[in-house]
Amino acid sequence: MPVRDVMTEAVAHFERPQQGATALLLSCARLPIERAETPTVRELALAEQDWRALAGLAFAHRLGPLVDWALERAEVDSAVGGHHRRLLREGRETTAARAVLLTDRVREVLTALHQAAIEAICLKGLSLAEYFYPAPDLRPMADADILVRRQQLDSTTRVLTELGYEIIPPSTVQTVHAVPRPQGTGLWEYSLEIHTEVLSGRLGRRKVRRFTAADLWRGAYPRPVMGAPALAPALEDELLFLCAHLSIHHGDFCLAWLCDLAYLADRSAEKLDWEAFVARSDECGLGPASWAALTAAQGLLDCPVPEPVLRELAPSPRGWDRLRSAIRVAGIVGAEEPPSAWRQVLQRRAFLGTWRDRAWYLLSILAGLLRRPAPYHP
Repeated sequence: MPVRDVMTEAVAHFERPQQGATALLLSCARLPIERAETPTVRELALAEQDWRALAGLAFAHRLGPLVDWALERAEVDSAVGGHHRRLLREGRETTAARAVLLTDRVREVLTALHQAAIEAICLKGLSLAEYFYPAPDLRPMADADILVRRQQLDSTTRVLTELGYEIIPPSTVQTVHAVPRPQGTGLWEYSLEIHTEVLSGRLGRRKVRRFTAADLWRGAYPRPVMGAPALAPALEDELLFLCAHLSIHHGDFCLAWLCDLAYLADRSAEKLDWEAFVARSDECGLGPASWAALTAAQGLLDCPVPEPVLRELAPSPRGWDRLRSAIRVAGIVGAEEPPSAWRQVLQRRAFLGTWRDRAWYLLSILAGLLRRPAPYHP
């Protein structure tokens, strides 16, 4: 089967619905986001609509604030949708309040780390929300992820302790969990995750053989977060990390994470070196992960990916067969019910490029089960 046939099948796989709650959800999130297909959003919202299904999908995919924002911009009366529209509005208000809390806390931590001469990369979350979303409070965040160098981990935890944080289990040298004391509850509950490695799970093992934290540090450049000094990976490495994090670390293609990479690609269109991105994807054995994530983002959200990029990353027909069964966008693409945990583990191998990479992935999972990593104690 030629590459173009794989591409044609992939387009059909991510074919967007033309009506109903799913169509309205995707219209609210689709690029270009500032326009958010306002006439389509308004038309779909005013048609007979299953608002319960819409709210359920929006919250499942962490898009509640974005949906409410798009409805507001489309001048859809707040009475339309009744109770479930109110739930979307309340969810947006809650996200905004949490964004203020996290912004203040992360700004404090990043400033303290900078004063202690500790370099920090702000991963996902606040950094993406500030630079690539229409407003920072449109991206829900449960915690904040910060990458530091392994040799500066002890210094980092000392800074956190001085700021009133406590290191809690399950912390390892790869991921340290820190919570403020006293800890808030509900809306005011949050945590910091301090990473020294990327794409490692609760089992403490790195899942991808050829993609490490060093790849993010290599091209890091200054990109302040909410006014605080911080670094960011090179755009190509950041996009690759988002593709791998979505495909391999989580498995399910949550629309919020697809929005992350779609909005980054859109806002950075003139700066992204797509040739370098393809080379890095192949070099790290993440070609299938990049292709699957970008194809889904293009098909569902109109992510502006050049066709030659997708053609170069496209898998073989056999690889596409493996990917098709592994790709699931809950309630939209793929199986209705999530597979069992072990089936997910086996399916995620499809996102890695070579048999060595797939073997490493399985061995890392087994090694973590057989020998738990030693807990980290500052």
